[in-house]
Amino acid sequence: MEDVTKAKYFVVLCDETTDSSHQEQLCLCIRFIDCVADKHRIREEFVEFQSAVDLTGEGLAAKILCILHAHQLDVKHMVGQGYDGRRLWPAVSAASKRRSEMPLLWQRMSTAPATC
Repeated sequence: MEDVTKAKYFVVLCDETTDSSHQEQLCLCIRFIDCVADKHRIREEFVEFQSAVDLTGEGLAAKILCILHAHQLDVKHMVGQGYDGRRLWPAVSAASKRRSEMPLLWQRMSTAPATC
């Protein structure tokens, strides 16, 4: 995480999958620009797998924020997000019809820290 901290700005990439024991797992990676000897390159680094019990937008947002906090990554420096989320499309589609009810990671970032 030292390279991410040096880069300052980063993007969160997440996907969820079911493992061989039928447990939902959240995979979190970080994308950032690494500068070594005046050469810039885009890097993606695996952060960790975590068990994902609550697959709602609110539950996943809380899980992501906890992981970032555990790795001392300041969400103020998060400049983007990327998700696969195919399994969540029905929930996202329904929630988008009532946008005020759709929990967003950006909204959670400005509120009190999640309980990890």
